[in-house]
Amino acid sequence: MLQDQDKEITLDGKWEGIEFPLCSSIPSNTPHAVSVSLPKWIDNVDYLEGNLRVVEKMKTGYPRFCVHEYVKQVFESIVIKAGLQGYTCFGFPSPRVASDCIDFVRRQSPSAEPKLVEYSIKPKNGSIPPSTLVAVLVPQEFYSTLKAFWLHTGEIITSRYAEYYAANYGIKLTLNDAKQSDPEAYLQNWQCKFGIEKAEKAKEALRQRIAAGLLDKPGHEDASDVYLYPTGMSAIYNSHRLALATQGNLKSVCFGFPYTDTLKILQNFGPGCHFLGSGDDDDLGRLEAILEQEPILALYCEIPSNPLLKSPSLTRLRQLANKYGFLVIVDDTIGGLVNLDLLDFVDIVASSLTKIFSGKGDVMGGSLAISPKSSKRHLIKQWLDANHEDLMWNEDAIVLELNSRGFEERMCRINSDAEALCDFLRSHPLVKQVFYPKYTTPEIFEQYRRSKGGYGYLFSLDFYTPNHAISFYDNLACAKGPSHGTNFTLVCPYTLIAHYSELDWAASHNVSPSLVRVSVGLEGSAWLRKAFSKALSSLTDDDSKTTP
Repeated sequence: MLQDQDKEITLDGKWEGIEFPLCSSIPSNTPHAVSVSLPKWIDNVDYLEGNLRVVEKMKTGYPRFCVHEYVKQVFESIVIKAGLQGYTCFGFPSPRVASDCIDFVRRQSPSAEPKLVEYSIKPKNGSIPPSTLVAVLVPQEFYSTLKAFWLHTGEIITSRYAEYYAANYGIKLTLNDAKQSDPEAYLQNWQCKFGIEKAEKAKEALRQRIAAGLLDKPGHEDASDVYLYPTGMSAIYNSHRLALATQGNLKSVCFGFPYTDTLKILQNFGPGCHFLGSGDDDDLGRLEAILEQEPILALYCEIPSNPLLKSPSLTRLRQLANKYGFLVIVDDTIGGLVNLDLLDFVDIVASSLTKIFSGKGDVMGGSLAISPKSSKRHLIKQWLDANHEDLMWNEDAIVLELNSRGFEERMCRINSDAEALCDFLRSHPLVKQVFYPKYTTPEIFEQYRRSKGGYGYLFSLDFYTPNHAISFYDNLACAKGPSHGTNFTLVCPYTLIAHYSELDWAASHNVSPSLVRVSVGLEGSAWLRKAFSKALSSLTDDDSKTTP
């Protein structure tokens, strides 16, 4: 529980000496947590190396990376039910998604010969929605190919949906040895809390909230221009499907160093992409040279980018898009709806609602919003209205709607505390660089910052030596694990987690292998300064003499 800023507290009312045990859920008070504790640098390395010390303990994690135990148990039951010993499976929320998965598997692993099994739940009670789970099964040696589709596209079955499926099929789920409640009792409770009518109201409230935030005109929003998805990556993936369908089978452009799975979508689905990893004036010149030679599908960028917090010149990109006819699709997740005014410059805004919009770290979600200023608005809306599938699970929508109430107030408070913390860290002699929109391409970010907006909740730290980064991370008394945008401060060794198999490539784009990414929470400025000062005080000259 978070209390007044001047009190020395953090999660669950604790402060000094707080510990998040290895592989414990973050947050700890829900079976649906979207992060997992990796409290030491070596824990992250061992997880990425598949060390049993870590992976055998991991029951939850970021749901695209680490398949939730509820979901895993449902998938195992499907393999048994299908009688396909030696196979593995992933389930998806619609036949279209499963079909996309099969196409991906056949391209990546032609000998896999995927099989498909569909399960439908059609409750007699009209207040409970019908639902579909379509499983794609392949021999176990092709597990990584199947997992790659789940990971990159975000078209996933969530843990709450797995609970619902399991209850309907009489499957007793377990998590950390705790059994799910009786299936019949669970379904009766579910009907009361999460029926169709409540879910429809929640989804409409979410669309209105997103539209109001984008337009900064509460009460004047057009919520029909907002489309919901089960995850943020699902929103990105479906924007790419839209672009391919409406623009032609062309390459896209990834402008600036992006979140890793955005680039993977652009590279692995369709004819590929041009990667312009700096996103600066030089890359604008390279982009113009490409456009003189060939048409492009769409340009994808983030404002600011993850993890370097750079901002692209949307003004210049809009001018080029108008001249050459491509879509501009921007991911504003880190910037946040409260901080930036983007609609004059983009065609589509993609957001991960899992992050600061929710804040609690216990539900996934994503959205696409069409800019009312887009010259292609009619074409985009026509395709989305014909092809959008409502795959955000009812229960997830209701939880997300509850979580997101008051997100503007949370965002404004975190803006202030994050900025104060970054100013402090930037002046510290042992910190090499702070990546934050206030200091990283500020002349561009300021062009799009609202008058009441701030610089956001996320920043990255680079130290003079890898050992300084490791010591700082190990001694920082806060939650440490993947994801960001939580109401509590959450830290990860970003490059290690996102690019472990391609560290040299990341370094070639100025993303340090020892980068530490920080997502600021609501603990308050005094709490943050004390915690970060203590971690910095652990650094010694000896740390700089050797590298791990």
